[in-house]
Amino acid sequence: MVFAGLESQEYIVKKSIGDLSESYTQMLEIDEYLKNLYEKQLIAGFEYRVLKSESDVREEDLDIDAIKEINRGTFPCIWVNITYKPDFFQKNEQIAIEDKFTLISL
Repeated sequence: MVFAGLESQEYIVKKSIGDLSESYTQMLEIDEYLKNLYEKQLIAGFEYRVLKSESDVREEDLDIDAIKEINRGTFPCIWVNITYKPDFFQKNEQIAIEDKFTLISL
């Protein structure tokens, strides 16, 4: 999604699918990493949530079919939304984040 010069991308973290403990560990690592990028004003914002069930997906008004395609119906999983500043954040840097945290685009 593009809005006022910003690009927003939603992801599911592949590495922690099905493992609640790993999901919380990954969530903390992602938070620390993205907070650093935000403080440097390289990204405009981010949010995330551990989705423990399909009802969490519905609560967040997310695309259940897209999520199930990635997690094969296995919960928990982490949903991440990152709002990029394309003028300051290069595509290769976005790809590096996706690779680092095994982010699969919705």
